[in-house]
Amino acid sequence: MIGELRKRPASRLILGNHEEVLLHFLDRPDKREIIFDHWMSNGGAATAASYGLDVERPHPRIEDAHETLIDLLMANPAHIEAVRTAAALIPEDDYVFVHAGLRPGVAIEKQTTKDLRTIRADFLESDFDFGPIVVHGHTVTTSRRPEIYDNRIALDTVAGASGGLSALGILDDGARFFLQASTGNVVSIAEPLDLRSDRALPWWSDSRRRPQSLAASLSAG
Repeated sequence: MIGELRKRPASRLILGNHEEVLLHFLDRPDKREIIFDHWMSNGGAATAASYGLDVERPHPRIEDAHETLIDLLMANPAHIEAVRTAAALIPEDDYVFVHAGLRPGVAIEKQTTKDLRTIRADFLESDFDFGPIVVHGHTVTTSRRPEIYDNRIALDTVAGASGGLSALGILDDGARFFLQASTGNVVSIAEPLDLRSDRALPWWSDSRRRPQSLAASLSAG
């Protein structure tokens, strides 16, 4: 990830709830034991192991595990800096990119960081028009495919368990496409599940900004 950010300086990282827990672990020594236990039981063990912590070995003093992990993390300052400077959300043209979602009825600039990183049902079950289309992850899609709704696009296709990491691409004319990387870094075009109420325009067209290529084809017809 760090390498990709360096190769593409215009790229930006969005802070999710797991990365936020990592920062809490580093920054809140008064709550470190509670934070560590919560983190390790919610995906943190794999992260800790990837940095070199032996998560299988018993630690007679849990503080020893804490200190070892802190040393391992701090040995990678570029990683920590990337997380600390990650954005809460990124508005871009007709979209807003965020980790979990937005709270319906609340202006985008007044959304809380808690909702941006952890909201589920109140956002997922709402048909509220946020203005821009909300592109998010956090909650695994039922179909295990990217899903397109009237007000949002869901991209969490349970990559942590299946290797099915999904991405949305948006061309200059507004046309959309989806990619999915499977185990072995094999990348292919993904077919999303179209759950919009109005399908007069194809899913690959941004209904809020009709692509020039689509407009031209309709005019020709």
